[in-house]
Amino acid sequence: MKRGLLLALLALLICCTAAYAENTAGLQFGDTGDEVLRLQTRLKELEYYNGPLSGTFAEVTRKAVKAVRWIYAITGILALVAGIALLFAPAKSLVFLTTVLGFYFVITAAIRLFTAVFEPLLPTGWRVTSIISNLLIILGGVIILRNQAFSTATLTTLVVVVAGFGWIVEGVMSILESELSSNRALAILSGALSIIAGMFVFIYPLWSAKMLVIFSGAALLVFGVTLIVRAIQFGKLVH
Repeated sequence: MKRGLLLALLALLICCTAAYAENTAGLQFGDTGDEVLRLQTRLKELEYYNGPLSGTFAEVTRKAVKAVRWIYAITGILALVAGIALLFAPAKSLVFLTTVLGFYFVITAAIRLFTAVFEPLLPTGWRVTSIISNLLIILGGVIILRNQAFSTATLTTLVVVVAGFGWIVEGVMSILESELSSNRALAILSGALSIIAGMFVFIYPLWSAKMLVIFSGAALLVFGVTLIVRAIQFGKLVH
């Protein structure tokens, strides 16, 4: 059942996102003109092209297109795998992410602690503060690694609560600033819905956490498929 649902979802996502993928099909190595110029401009905006905006599909343009293609493909596959993992193995995925976070805290804090201890030009006040704070971060990372299940549940709930608080604040600000909006009624309605959503999260945190995981997984699926389609479209340029 889950496999059939996943295949149907992926097919739907591919059909929906294909229309939005960047399409510059028809260009080949050696072509010239405005289409090539637009492609070079887009590549420069993505910071993958440092050549001149010549309007000629030369070797430097071909390399930039290949770079974008690979970045889109790899990122899309990683997002797709992460989305599938969150949707079909949420508990294990969250524990894995929590473990990665614990290692990240320990490693980065240890590096900063080493710098704080051995950096000769660091002021005494900053040195002491940095040592204490990084020791606390290392301790937090160790606690996370030694209590993975509890840490996963705590961090997930914390994220949901923070999100709920953010929605309430955003809703209040939307209502207070509604007079500045071109559509005051819509701004008030949006703010009220945001406040209700935030209060719902506080009342039902566990259910909200489950929905957040599902939403995150679905969003990663959409993001991943979109990038893969873009990679395929960019790949058609290179012959």
